Amino acid sequence: MKFNIFKVLEKDNKELIHSAFIRFLLNEFEEFQNDFLGDKLNDNSIINLEKSFSYKKRKNGKSSKGRFDIEIINDENITIIENKFKSFPLSSQLDEYNNAILKLYPELNVKKILLCFDKNLVVDNLGWKILDYGDLIPIIEKLNTKTLEQEKRIFIEHYLEFLKEYYETYKILNNDITYYLTNQKDNQNKFWVSLIYSNLAIRFENYFKSKSIDVNIVSNTGNTKTPIINIIPKHWNVKGVELLIQIQDGIIKFYAHTGDKKFLADIREFMKLKVKSDYGEIKKNDNRKSKTEYIARINFIKKLKDNQSFSSDTLFKLVEVFYDKIDTEIIKNYS
Repeated sequence: MKFNIFKVLEKDNKELIHSAFIRFLLNEFEEFQNDFLGDKLNDNSIINLEKSFSYKKRKNGKSSKGRFDIEIINDENITIIENKFKSFPLSSQLDEYNNAILKLYPELNVKKILLCFDKNLVVDNLGWKILDYGDLIPIIEKLNTKTLEQEKRIFIEHYLEFLKEYYETYKILNNDITYYLTNQKDNQNKFWVSLIYSNLAIRFENYFKSKSIDVNIVSNTGNTKTPIINIIPKHWNVKGVELLIQIQDGIIKFYAHTGDKKFLADIREFMKLKVKSDYGEIKKNDNRKSKTEYIARINFIKKLKDNQSFSSDTLFKLVEVFYDKIDTEIIKNYS
């Protein structure tokens, strides 16, 4: 492996590193300010990384907390940069950022830039300028050819090298996701699985929105050993129990946020009558205490034949069919 500073330090997939590098370029190169921001900074400009924010929501009075990856205050102007290296932004996240900006900086002129792996996935930009790393790479390449200081040029070259590698991997990533899903003990593969799932999450957000179906999507919650997506349709609340689809470890699950054994046994029995047994495995009832349980599942990785490829599009379609089947045959008929 070719020597690379960022890889040796194992910092190549950390969002803070990318944000810090962008700050370095903004501080060092006026040309980068023009190409990336669209205007120049002045001597009074302050660039903050991971700027925490907190404000009270009007509806319930509760505090909403978060952070901006990069915040640039420049006289009466503020620029917020969200650097989504490990995920794609759902509309709910952009809404949250917009609300925070409106509450915290009502008097300032606001510019909002979002950076991710694929700008075409972000259908609702909600006032954000969307760029992807394919846009950033040529800007940095142009800077590098004009950098005279050797140490800075080497620093930029090392960053460019691994950023290009990541971007090229992403471009073909979704064509075959089998290897990444079946080797999640590797931390690097977990990074790519998180990105695969985040890609799916934003696609499902767009899909359900196009059908006017109110759905809450949670991707990579951060407190699980391996990446996860929860798709929670608002109309899947049955007898006060929140039902959902969960995707993790190569398994699609019809899941329940309850440990009520009678409810779980009843809905499983109903499912046996409605859904063909060859479509998925219905969980056997047991007496173990739990706060949540799956009702039925499909292990799509196990179904793959040797050397069979499996794309993100295939997984998307599989989940779509699974949703339609549960929604039509279970949710709409169970009461």
